This record gives sequence, structure tokens and C-alpha cells, in this order.
Amino acid sequence: MERGAAVAIAAAYEKPNYGTALQAFALQHALDELGVPNEILRVEGGLRREIARNRREFYLRHLLDFALYCNKAGLARSVLRRKLDARFRAEWARRCEPFARFAGEHLRFSPAFDGMEALREGCRSYRAVLVGSDQTWLPVNA
Repeated sequence: MERGAAVAIAAAYEKPNYGTALQAFALQHALDELGVPNEILRVEGGLRREIARNRREFYLRHLLDFALYCNKAGLARSVLRRKLDARFRAEWARRCEPFARFAGEHLRFSPAFDGMEALREGCRSYRAVLVGSDQTWLPVNA
């Protein structure tokens, strides 16, 4: 796809839940119906690693923010269970697999970007970038 004529979609498609998967699909489908060339920005490789590092640094900077950690207690429990409980880890992998398959079969993606700077530079080649997920605005993703 020629990027100069295309619109990029920033979506949290990689999260294994129905809301993020359907939001990414619906926005891409709506643009297709309008005849607007588009692709979802791929979050893999160097970009995924950089996002993960930034998230760890965010939580370390806010280590004493009790309210933040209370709000994230469910997420923290899930992460710990995936690390410590083999049965839960297997169930989680079984849950993630259909979402990955759905994305592979129904979504179109950009090439992978090797970090945030490459993403910034790559986005300049699109006609526009649509933010298609409220998740991208979370402070932890800044």
C-alpha cells in the first residue's frame, strides 16, 4: 500500500479482549467502506520492546502512588498468576490465540517499526493518523 495516500490507525489491537479487537476491526472496516486506504500500525519487535520498557519505567516512577497500584491490582494479579501458575498461563495462552488469529485473518497492518522514533518518522508518510483506541491515551502509554 502506498502510504502517502493511506491513513494509519493507532489501535490497541494486541490486547486479548473483545473491545480492542472489535474496535480495531470496526474502524478499519468503516474506512474500507468509505474507500479510504488504511492500515493499522503494527506493534511488534522493537516498538513493542520500547513500549514495554516505557511502561516499566512509568510504574517505577510512580512506585509510591498507592491509588495507581490499587487501580491496577487486578492487572498485577493476572501478571503474577501468568508468571507463577502454569495452569493459568496455559489458559491465558489459549485465550490469546483466537485474538491473534482474528488479527492475522481480518486486520491489515503496517510494517513493524523499530522503536518510537521510527514510528514517529513512519507516521509522517501517512495522510493522517487516527487514534482508534482510548487505551493509547493512558498515562502509562505516554
